[in-house]
Amino acid sequence: MCHSPASQFDDLAFCFKADGVSLAQRQSLLLSECMWKEQKQKPLEKLSVVQLRKELKFRGMEVNGKLKPELERDLANLCKGIANFPALLQPCPDTALECLNLGDYEVSGVEPLHDFKGHMSNLLEELPFHVVGKAYEELAVIKKSVLGKSYV
Repeated sequence: MCHSPASQFDDLAFCFKADGVSLAQRQSLLLSECMWKEQKQKPLEKLSVVQLRKELKFRGMEVNGKLKPELERDLANLCKGIANFPALLQPCPDTALECLNLGDYEVSGVEPLHDFKGHMSNLLEELPFHVVGKAYEELAVIKKSVLGKSYV
């Protein structure tokens, strides 16, 4: 599950009890960081010790006497494993969710977005073999808008 620490992925009781992280919470968590403006795509990747300390101090965490691995672990735990902005918020991660029509978007706690993309692609590839006439033409328009290909 995406909102569970990787070390506990096999603990089903923990995973099912853990609260999910909404798209708004994920966006808010990363926008509240002081580093996100410097590295838009992955604000928590490849931070120096100075940047890690600055980020953790910004969030009210103790940083004195800690080495880089411990600082990285603290930040990862604090951010619940969230390391980058969701794909739906690219290229402008600070855009209001309502402006992107994502205000009510439900984030699955079970599968990441790229898995859904694969399922949708498979579905759109298979459906034309099961419809005819106007439904086929409408499906071709949907496939073109979703997959970026012409099918008619």
